[in-house]
Amino acid sequence: MELETTRFGTVEVDEQSIITFTQPIIGFQEFRRFVILDGPEGGNLKVLQGTDTGDLAFVLMDPRRVVSDYEVKLGDHELSEMAVTHADE
Repeated sequence: MELETTRFGTVEVDEQSIITFTQPIIGFQEFRRFVILDGPEGGNLKVLQGTDTGDLAFVLMDPRRVVSDYEVKLGDHELSEMAVTHADE
């Protein structure tokens, strides 16, 4: 599918790569479908781009770039929301 964005122009997105949030991002309740795009070339950033509007995007960074022993601790509720049984999934 083609996605019109304000930052990247028109990008081709595989519909299989769309992430649908079961809970909205605070302050953005009406937007739940996103895709992760590569950030600037050679950088460590990614972009969480909204698929329902081309002007909604969030910068992402792997926290292990800053805190090498960073570990996500997920409870049963969070795992259930992601439809997985273990954080490694």
